[in-house]
Amino acid sequence: KNYPLKTFTEIEVRWGDQDAMNHVNNIKYFQYLEQARVGFFYHVSKLPISAVEAEISGAETLPILAKTECTYRRPVTFPDTLLVGFASEAVDKERGDFKHDYIIYSTAQNQIVSTAKADLVAYDYKEKKRQPVPEEWVF
Repeated sequence: KNYPLKTFTEIEVRWGDQDAMNHVNNIKYFQYLEQARVGFFYHVSKLPISAVEAEISGAETLPILAKTECTYRRPVTFPDTLLVGFASEAVDKERGDFKHDYIIYSTAQNQIVSTAKADLVAYDYKEKKRQPVPEEWVF
């Protein structure tokens, strides 16, 4: 897979991200994926990040997360810095279906510690229907 640099987000693991087993709690990984995804759509694609902003800016087509899964390969502990990036691919472009394949890389361990997948939909909130996937959302 090609993971473009523009999709990567650097995330500092916080002490509070750990659970009673002294490793990053599984739900935190989904928050890390969300942070990378939202950061890309906000900073790179210049999409609004709230319904109010979408209404004000006149944005019509926005991404919706339909499904996500994560595979944990190695435990992560505090302190660490993670690099989260993704590849994006159209599944059914005209129907509005696309997917992300993620990697989470630990700088402390110098290796990939998790992989993940997400199914997304391009959706027009005003028309309340799917839209074709915009070109800039897949690469």
